[in-house]
Amino acid sequence: AALGKEVTFTGQGSLLTRPIGEYLELLPLHGVKINSDGYLPAEISGKLQNGSFEVNGNVSSQYITGLLLALSALEGDSAVILKTQLQSKPYVDMTVKVLADYGVNVFETDFGYLIKGGQKFKVQDYTVEGDWSQAAFFLVGGAINGDVTVKGLDMNSTQGDKAVVDVIKKFGANVTILENAVRVQKSELHGIE
Repeated sequence: AALGKEVTFTGQGSLLTRPIGEYLELLPLHGVKINSDGYLPAEISGKLQNGSFEVNGNVSSQYITGLLLALSALEGDSAVILKTQLQSKPYVDMTVKVLADYGVNVFETDFGYLIKGGQKFKVQDYTVEGDWSQAAFFLVGGAINGDVTVKGLDMNSTQGDKAVVDVIKKFGANVTILENAVRVQKSELHGIE
């Protein structure tokens, strides 16, 4: 939508069951025509215009992430105004961090986010950090019955699921933080309140 191209988005499996109602309500207010029954496939035409975008904070962080990415490609300033509290903030924070790593600044405000227009992405080599959501299963497995080291994990990550380390420590797991890795070894676990 930010590029002004006529495209059809489609998918397979569970993607076809995910509602896109937020986009159907919001994007036509900003120059984008969408033909869809509320799910994929969706035909999109028109060019996204900068401005103020009011969204609910209790929807999937993917809506807000997609909006931040699209708005960062526009020439004019835009604002994402959260009508309700943002529920998946760590995932939106990851998007803001990656945009900053590529030279695009998104500013968090009292009302949501401000995206200055006319910013340019700076191409560079980039290492994608490990996925704490997926790592959590293996780390818990190590605590229960094994010795597991998951590489590529950043303890300074904004991912909310890195909290698994603190949780399994409370249960008594033997956790060792290494450089860009976490090791969990079987130990006597106990209940917590």
